[in-house]
Amino acid sequence: MRSMLLLIVLTAGASLSAQSYTVSAGSHTYADLSTMTALSLGYGGTSGVISPTGFSFNYFGTNYSSFQVYASGYIVMGSATGTPTKAVNHASGVGNFVSPLWGDYNPQAWLGWASTWGEVGYRFSAGVLVVEWKNIPSNGNNMVGVRMQAVLDTANGTIEFRYGAPQGGSGYTNSSNYACAISNPNTSSPQQVVAGSDGSYVSSNGAVNTYPAGRYIRFTPLTPQPMNIPPVVTVAYDPGTGSTLLVNNSTINVAYGTSVASLAFVVAVNDSDNDDCSLSASISNIGATGLDTQEWTKASAPVPYQLQPGSGTFNTAGGVTHNFTLTANDGTDNTVFNFTVVQAAAPAPVLEVAAGGTAVSSGQAAAGTNRDFGSVDVGSSSGALTITLSNTGGSDLTVNTPSVGGASTEFVIDTSSMSGTVSAGNSTSFTITFAPTSAGPKQAQLALANNAGADFILHVAGTGANPPVPAPVLVVRLGGAAGPLITNGGGIDFGAVTIGGNAQRTIFVQNSGNANLTPGAPQSSGAEYTAGTLPGTIAQGASATFTITYAPTAAGTHNRTVTFTHNDGTTATPFVINVQGTAAGTGGPGGGGGGCVAGHGGFAMVLLMLVAVMGVRSRRHRRASGQ
Repeated sequence: MRSMLLLIVLTAGASLSAQSYTVSAGSHTYADLSTMTALSLGYGGTSGVISPTGFSFNYFGTNYSSFQVYASGYIVMGSATGTPTKAVNHASGVGNFVSPLWGDYNPQAWLGWASTWGEVGYRFSAGVLVVEWKNIPSNGNNMVGVRMQAVLDTANGTIEFRYGAPQGGSGYTNSSNYACAISNPNTSSPQQVVAGSDGSYVSSNGAVNTYPAGRYIRFTPLTPQPMNIPPVVTVAYDPGTGSTLLVNNSTINVAYGTSVASLAFVVAVNDSDNDDCSLSASISNIGATGLDTQEWTKASAPVPYQLQPGSGTFNTAGGVTHNFTLTANDGTDNTVFNFTVVQAAAPAPVLEVAAGGTAVSSGQAAAGTNRDFGSVDVGSSSGALTITLSNTGGSDLTVNTPSVGGASTEFVIDTSSMSGTVSAGNSTSFTITFAPTSAGPKQAQLALANNAGADFILHVAGTGANPPVPAPVLVVRLGGAAGPLITNGGGIDFGAVTIGGNAQRTIFVQNSGNANLTPGAPQSSGAEYTAGTLPGTIAQGASATFTITYAPTAAGTHNRTVTFTHNDGTTATPFVINVQGTAAGTGGPGGGGGGCVAGHGGFAMVLLMLVAVMGVRSRRHRRASGQ
């Protein structure tokens, strides 16, 4: 290792000045960063201002709490603005350059056709900042590049450049002055530029003749500067699971309507030097949220202290990002702490529609659904179909009374129970009834204007049918309403009835139609049968009876008809009942009907059977006697 004292090199035309740093160089075993914050830098790109928590570096006698990293192989201390060229000019650029080896690098290319892109990143830990350019090729030459680090130790102000062999390619060289150098702000008079130097690798003017792989170049402050320790800002909040400490530049995602009080922010300021500290704040997109910037600020006061802001609600309707910047100052240095609160958009209402309990989508056809009322007689109406409007969103749903297009007069809308505002999780309803005024297919469209989106279109349909002409319907049964049906031309068998006796049958006549039935008087085609009477009118749903009596006066079988006219157009008139009965024997005194006749007939049959049995036995007796 060797150390040499360099004269400060000034810009052209300037005089020499006292030096600020000594420069030394030596061998080094290079090691890549195992972890780092990656910076997505394009060709010629910059990271923007980076302010790690606790970072404060004394550089040319000034403390800096931030820096910027450039893809072209250098760092700019602080937040100076400008557009440095890829070929850094320490004297005319924005100043404050820390340049291990500037060049025309392209992090978005592969060095030596490696399997990964080039990488740029940093790590700040235990007071040491390491910025790394890893396997970055020279633009247009993928076989030449760098693998190097700039190491800044905040404890002693040293700056060390370390160089490793690039992967898959040779090391980059730059013969320009100050390719390897550090400089103070270009606003200083005179501006100081300290060139790196390492024998045949890096000449005394900072030109890199041979890429110094496995080497380091160290810049050590000649006179250690008194180090001010900047203040420390911490921010914690409680998302409902306990206090959480925020990291600088972190993000909190909150729901719409979250209050600052519920997040329980605690802002703490401390300073190792025990300097009094002030805290200022800026908050973007405050709008009508009620956030109070003054609750996040404090005039210079002894440390440590805490602030617990509680005003405001994150309720910007569109959902925005609120940027918080807290700056603590101890009279010498600033410490900047940034974080963002990303607020979700206001919850929207969601309209869902169901017809009779069945979900409906906007514009869905009515055919094949319960919104097709089918055939309904003109002048009458269908049952009511309930349409339910549900709000499954997170805020109030407003919905207008449905407007009806198409066959609007055929569908009756009842909105008496419908509410125009439906809160989240609730529902309202109205009913639709199909009441056709003319025959034929009918269709209508209901438009529901609402604040959840476009109008909801509900299709309904039905068919108007001409009602049937009122007409009576004749029903004839034997015995009564529960008796067997007698069809037109059907028959009744009275069985055997003794002469002089009689049997009766009751005929039940019903009108099951929807107009009056006008039956004629029942008529018998033979004297053996007599028929009772019917009323001249039988109203719809009513009934009447008459009796047919069979009273034979001569032996034999009697087949006759009993008829009566009617006005039922669905069956022939007159209505014909075929009757049949058989006369047998002589009836006892006084005749009789029904059961009595059946009794006399049975007795006669018993006598006949006895006579027959006796005759058979007499013939068998004669055969046995040989007669």
